[in-house]
Amino acid sequence: IQNCDLHDGQWDGKERVAKEIIEAIDEEKKSVTYKVIEGDLMELYKTFKLTVHVDTSGDDNLVTWTF
Repeated sequence: IQNCDLHDGQWDGKERVAKEIIEAIDEEKKSVTYKVIEGDLMELYKTFKLTVHVDTSGDDNLVTWTF
């Protein structure tokens, strides 16, 4: 991820770094699961996983990130 927009709340003013690995790819469900293995998040959490899932309906695509 190179950039993201904040829709609500405030930034804390610090850049954060995370090194992650792809843990699972499910092409049928259109999802990818990542596991963070290094970086700033590991100072706050013992484990940190995120899943990206895409729902498609015609020309519309809805991407859901679950942390």
